[in-house]
Amino acid sequence: MKATQEFIFQDSSKEHIIMLEKKKFPWWIFLFLLLLLLFIKVDKTLQFQVIDAETKQAIESAEVAIQLNNESQNVELQQISDNNGKLELLVDRQPIYKLIFLYFTDKRPVAINAAHPEYRSYQHNEAMKELAGRQNIIPLSVLKGFTVTVIDSITRNPIPNIEVELNHLNFSKKQATNADGQTLFGLNVLEIDEKLRINVRHDKYENTLKILKINSQNQETRNIEVAILSLDEGGMRGERGEINVNLKWEGHDDLDLIIIDPCKDTVYFKKKTISCDGFIGQLDIDANYHKDSLINNPQENIFWDKASKGEYQIIVMCYDKRERKETPFIITVFKDGEKKTIEGIAKRKQEIIPVHKVTFD
Repeated sequence: MKATQEFIFQDSSKEHIIMLEKKKFPWWIFLFLLLLLLFIKVDKTLQFQVIDAETKQAIESAEVAIQLNNESQNVELQQISDNNGKLELLVDRQPIYKLIFLYFTDKRPVAINAAHPEYRSYQHNEAMKELAGRQNIIPLSVLKGFTVTVIDSITRNPIPNIEVELNHLNFSKKQATNADGQTLFGLNVLEIDEKLRINVRHDKYENTLKILKINSQNQETRNIEVAILSLDEGGMRGERGEINVNLKWEGHDDLDLIIIDPCKDTVYFKKKTISCDGFIGQLDIDANYHKDSLINNPQENIFWDKASKGEYQIIVMCYDKRERKETPFIITVFKDGEKKTIEGIAKRKQEIIPVHKVTFD
């Protein structure tokens, strides 16, 4: 469609008429743009960058997840940040007109969760319109907690891929050790006089429980070492330490492991915990005492996590003889990672058998 404008010029001799034509914008272009707005869809994405809250440095391998209600359906999306701490989540595909409209009006709540093994978890809620069209910064605070290091009680080498379970009050979490035999638990505050329980499990090692009682002296302890024993070393049960004595036998007889420490105090089934110069000795496994809980492969175990210097006397007593035959037993002594095995035989009830003396210096 064309429009015409007329201009008249006059001079002294002649009159001139100039006619100009004005072109209008083609109607089909309007139709094309309308169809573009109605039918062509584009991606709607949310962009994030995960950074250290203190250093402002990018955090790689952080897991970011969002939850939102999309057309009456709850949608959960997640992605891992790259080496620049960045990631992009595709929310949905929408027509251009709707994208433009929702850019200013979309009030759908978006729940943002970010996690990284070395940082505190991050949770935040924000409206979609506040997140769209910009890069959103997620600051993570360094996770201050407890590093548990799992080592082989014989070789003292760190053990990777070991399941470690930590329990304290209402806090409970399971994690696996890394290549250095370590795993970090985010537990900043410990209640005084409460116990921290650490369970270590692996199919090739003896399950081990370590209990640490929190007091004013060790409240700031951040590194905990747990030594576990390979099942290839005899399948011995119980805790390990600087000094550890294990008694094994077969059958239903009741043998008792007895140790006299350098302070001349005795740890045995009636006195399962003793102290010498502040160093604690514990009997943590006692077997075949009760007739209703007899087992065929019993063990008893006494250990010192940290040991006092001096001489330790090892004694085996046959408390109850339930079988007529003689009962062979094996004493295994671990001292500072070194192993010694001693064999003996229990022949009669109430027999006391001095087995070995260990000097720790």
